[in-house]
Amino acid sequence: RNALDGGSSVLMEKLAYLADVDVRTVRNAISAGELVAFKVTDGLQPGIHIENASARSWLQGRRGFTPTVYRGETAQAIGDVSSPAEFGAFLVARRDQLGLDAGEGKLLPLVPGVNAKGLAAVEAGVFELPLNAVNPLADFYQLDRKAFLECVMRVFFNDYYTTILESRNA
Repeated sequence: RNALDGGSSVLMEKLAYLADVDVRTVRNAISAGELVAFKVTDGLQPGIHIENASARSWLQGRRGFTPTVYRGETAQAIGDVSSPAEFGAFLVARRDQLGLDAGEGKLLPLVPGVNAKGLAAVEAGVFELPLNAVNPLADFYQLDRKAFLECVMRVFFNDYYTTILESRNA
């Protein structure tokens, strides 16, 4: 769990444990190209490692996995974001806090525009991605999906967000 939350690669056996599946299921996912894996022969943890972003993406589809959601400062800060510039600055700070490389965006699920260039645009305060990119982005930045979606709607689609809120209260 610490390697996954810290942005490091994850051993195949530990990924199986986190997903509550057999190691064979993870091997099959690697063979099918669902997971990006590499072999480490020396160091503290020799074995087959899974790239962090790839592991996170794959785990989201597993019912046995419960993601770590950071509450407190992050939840408070994302609720305080009110402009595209603040949104971009928040994401850059979050990426730096997690020690993620913007280039890792290429390992996000196959959503059009969600790549290193798309991440750079979002971090610059320009959200031109489809809304189905919100959950993969929330996972990449290790944020609560609901809070992240509310922030995106509030900052970039405020008219629609207000309409939705008003229709709920009517």
